[in-house]
Amino acid sequence: MNMKLVVISVAKRKKVFPVRLLSWVLVAAYLTFMFVLSHQDGITSNSLSESIANALKPYMPAPAALGGSMYTTDFNGLIREFAHFLEFFILAILIHIALYSCRVREGRNAVLTLSICLLCAAIDEIHQSFVPGRSPVAIDLIIDAAGGIFGLIFVYLISIIKEKIRIGVVK
Repeated sequence: MNMKLVVISVAKRKKVFPVRLLSWVLVAAYLTFMFVLSHQDGITSNSLSESIANALKPYMPAPAALGGSMYTTDFNGLIREFAHFLEFFILAILIHIALYSCRVREGRNAVLTLSICLLCAAIDEIHQSFVPGRSPVAIDLIIDAAGGIFGLIFVYLISIIKEKIRIGVVK
């Protein structure tokens, strides 16, 4: 009987390794994607933001309806800031999953996830100081951190909902 348990536990461990590997490969691929976007010169990056802003403008309320905030006059800037937020929102989710697959749990996972996100944000801003037409901006670090925090909140909300469904509180 003991031998059977050993075989089952070894089989389960073999299935875990590809999941761990895949989760870290996804993190690395996503970081590469982020680096490629960050490496675009100022003109190319601004052009991409403008094309997204122009595509979204028909679906946005008129500037007066938004109270005439500074963002309504610079919709392109809002798109760029949201892109920073979204990048780190997704990065936090991917890092959390990768750490979870390595059996890093709860608070330690959150601290490591946010630390890695902030490190990547700082490296990204330093990197941009060497890209023509780009410059490091401190507010981007704050937006990146907010994206990471909200990514973790999203993961934890999903896990709470999943647990409530599992125990039958929510159907």
